[in-house]
Amino acid sequence: MAVFVTIFSWILIFLLESRLACRIRIRLDDDEADLEQAFSTVQSMLVSRGCRLQNAALYKGKQQLEFFLHIPAELDMRKLELDLRAVLPNANSAKIVMDIV
Repeated sequence: MAVFVTIFSWILIFLLESRLACRIRIRLDDDEADLEQAFSTVQSMLVSRGCRLQNAALYKGKQQLEFFLHIPAELDMRKLELDLRAVLPNANSAKIVMDIV
């Protein structure tokens, strides 16, 4: 019984530690930017990096994109931010906030 509980515990720890819950908020300062195009581009880029999208929202009044997702634990957050900036229009003025929850 102890061996079974130990194996089960290790598997559970592995599954819980393999992904992190994350909230990404992107605010675009460019008023002429096509938010819907940026939204779909960012969403497809996140999925291609192995992220599992849980919820996404587009706030046109605030010029803001918001994503709730599960990211792989080994994914480098700085690299992810650089990749996000690469696909965004006028990325230098975009504000990106990533919170691990």
